[in-house]
Amino acid sequence: MPAARAKAKPPAAAQEKKTDPIAEAKHAPAAHAPVAAAYSGPGPCKHALKGHSPIVKACAEGGLKAAKSAMKNMVKEGKAVGMKCLVL
Repeated sequence: MPAARAKAKPPAAAQEKKTDPIAEAKHAPAAHAPVAAAYSGPGPCKHALKGHSPIVKACAEGGLKAAKSAMKNMVKEGKAVGMKCLVL
């Protein structure tokens, strides 16, 4: 009688758990640029505190007054190239 055949195990690569790239991205640490030192003068920003947008940079350098000025400049530049601003 032939010897009992043992089941062959699949290679180690086939046994690895399949991962979901979206799930991995949710748990990965954020790769943001370093945030500038917070503005400590009068009128500090309350909302634009993280990230690397021009508004965040203006907030860190000159507080709320500088952030408002940066936003107004963005609107002027947009209008100059034909964009329309939507107010909700």
